[in-house]
Amino acid sequence: MTNQAPYAVQLDPDSARNLATHGASILLLNVPLGTPIGLDQQVFLTGPRFKGIKMIPPGTHFVSYQALGKDGSLGPPVSTLVSLTSKQVLVRRWDPATEGLVPLGDEDEEARYAAGVAQFDLDQELGPYDLNRYGQWVSLSCHINQQLMQELLPAGGEISIMCETSLLPATTAAEKRLQQQLEGGRARMQSVMQIDRPDESQHQQQQAQQAQPPPDCTSSSTPVRGSRCR
Repeated sequence: MTNQAPYAVQLDPDSARNLATHGASILLLNVPLGTPIGLDQQVFLTGPRFKGIKMIPPGTHFVSYQALGKDGSLGPPVSTLVSLTSKQVLVRRWDPATEGLVPLGDEDEEARYAAGVAQFDLDQELGPYDLNRYGQWVSLSCHINQQLMQELLPAGGEISIMCETSLLPATTAAEKRLQQQLEGGRARMQSVMQIDRPDESQHQQQQAQQAQPPPDCTSSSTPVRGSRCR
């Protein structure tokens, strides 16, 4: 994720309320301060009052985040694709154990939070979607539908370089292709390492030569200072 300049959404009150009412929202709970949260081409750094994004146009969107270490370093990006409908509220909570955004797991609790967003109880804590860049995002995502998302997303729904396909069996065609690519890459890497590594017999011969004393030196049973060279 790269830094970007702040933006401002200039709307009259009626238009803003209409977009907030009919647009989708992503509510994020308990996210640590300073965590980068990405939505399409935007990146938010969470502050004390940040709880998500509002006024999101319905459709396919790219959500990402990076866990923040105790030393301030950022972990690898984790991302996913979501399909949002009008007035939908997607609720996620930060899990310190996994350092990720997870569903609440309680439908009643989720419904209460969604109702709070619909009633504008959390309006001041939701950042507006950058509508000025929405056209560019549509040009990039207009061919991504729900079926294609299901085919492309890995098991678990999240994309991360920390995931290994060997942890779960490949089930979809996309996962099988990815597994083949990873296995092919490992095989090529191993072949390169074999070329750079001397063969076993040569390695053993080098070790034997290093174990023998130099031909021009005589060794005694005394410490190193007792050895002498001609």
